[in-house]
Amino acid sequence: MRFKILSVWCVVAGHMLAANCCLGQYSEITAVQPAYAGLVSLPEPAGQPATGPATEPAGVGPVIPPDQGEYAALIQRLAALEAMVATQPSKVQPAAYQAIPATPPVDCGAFCDDSLAVSTWYAGIDLTVLQPSYSSAVFGIYDEETGVGPRLHLGRENFRGFGWRTRFWWLDVDSDALIDDTPPIPFTLNLQASRFDVDFYRRFVTRSGSFLFGSGITGAGLRFKFDDVLAVTEEGGGVSVFAEGAHRFYESKNVTWALLSRGRWSYLIGEWEDASTTSFPSGDTNMKIAEAELAVQYTRKFGDRHFFGTYGIEAQVWDSTYFWESTGFLGSTIRLGMTW
Repeated sequence: MRFKILSVWCVVAGHMLAANCCLGQYSEITAVQPAYAGLVSLPEPAGQPATGPATEPAGVGPVIPPDQGEYAALIQRLAALEAMVATQPSKVQPAAYQAIPATPPVDCGAFCDDSLAVSTWYAGIDLTVLQPSYSSAVFGIYDEETGVGPRLHLGRENFRGFGWRTRFWWLDVDSDALIDDTPPIPFTLNLQASRFDVDFYRRFVTRSGSFLFGSGITGAGLRFKFDDVLAVTEEGGGVSVFAEGAHRFYESKNVTWALLSRGRWSYLIGEWEDASTTSFPSGDTNMKIAEAELAVQYTRKFGDRHFFGTYGIEAQVWDSTYFWESTGFLGSTIRLGMTW
């Protein structure tokens, strides 16, 4: 019982002591209230006489009682800070936001634009204007004619540069020839050449153009007629390898000019047939075909579609086994096409 009474007495005494200390400090603070009246407004304590702000002369700082030295330094520092913030608001500005510019993309022109961000189709048609030539000790050509033949293209390329394409070429041309005899025997030599390719390739894009490498399968044949009577044919199938390059030398928003070059080599195995003899009417053969072209291409953009026209110089050499050493073609090629 005595312990409980002693505990209650201690608690009451502690509260009374804390209240007296607070009232004493409050009275001291209210005595210097004018010094920080601009920062904090303190209410008057109950039971205490109201103390208004002291009158201050113009240009003179707050009146600090000399007996409040510890508070005087604090109040003066607060007043100086308040004055500095009030007089210099414009100098406290947030740092301006500066966006870091993104690295500009590589400008690849007509060979590297938005339309190549997805897979694209390619289609075109060539008009080949070629003059044949023959390497033979049996006859000679005295009136060389030029043949005109179409070549069709169709293919697809994805955004990574991998693609496939097919092409078919056909040429039919007549030439006036003489058999080396005494006297010479004139005749008309008709040549029919055909070729079909399926290509697979990989394109690499540069800042000023592109280049590609690829290989594929090839089927080709030559057919010769002498005065539309006798015929000799050589046909075969095999593989081919090729390389192509493109270099832009002029480009605007919708127009591009480029220099193109391509080369191809094919090796074929097949069979020959000769209707002029019955002793050995047929046999095995192999053919090697080399092809090259140098051209200038004009491209016009219409949205995601590109229309182009090409003019080039083309040369082909067909080395065969049976009839004579080689057959060549030289001339120009006109190409029209589009990508979408």
